[in-house]
Amino acid sequence: MKFLKKDLLFYSNLILNIFSLKGLRIVINKNQLNIIVLKQHLNLILSFLKFNLQFNSLVDIFGTDLIYNKNRFVIIYNLISYKLNFRIVLKTSCNKFDKINSVTTLFSSANWLERETYDMYGIFFENHIDLRRILTDYGFKGFPLRKDFPLIGYKQIRYDDIQNRLVYEPVTLTQKYRYFTFSSPWNLSIKQNVYKINT
Repeated sequence: MKFLKKDLLFYSNLILNIFSLKGLRIVINKNQLNIIVLKQHLNLILSFLKFNLQFNSLVDIFGTDLIYNKNRFVIIYNLISYKLNFRIVLKTSCNKFDKINSVTTLFSSANWLERETYDMYGIFFENHIDLRRILTDYGFKGFPLRKDFPLIGYKQIRYDDIQNRLVYEPVTLTQKYRYFTFSSPWNLSIKQNVYKINT
């Protein structure tokens, strides 16, 4: 079943009429419904989508880093309704000190997806049952998908034949006539642009 523009408008108006929430916006873009919501209303909207509109499968959670924004991180939730054969994208934002409510009680698939988002961006999900790193090593320093993370990282790993184990060492680069620093191009003193979520 293909959703038409009138169907998208129906769902958009339905959500806007039921919830008169501050910061709630709905954008229709390329036959897709994008809901933008404040982080404190996230669980409320997700519960409504799951139990009332039959979007009962959380396909993905991922983030993006808009380094110069006040709310630096955008967290994106992809939901699908198999009955309607239709997807909805829900977005919320936070700064690096905020906590986002975990949705593991609503969607069991959120467990590993939230862990991955935490591991890559350092976004803390409150009330998550087991929020620890999932893709990087246990002693890993930093969050690799943040734009201020150095491209070469902080440590390198190699296997030592004498010790018969993996050895972690600070990154060393031996090219002559080149100087490497851990400075980030995002820290340059240029006119900083503030990017807004456009969907």
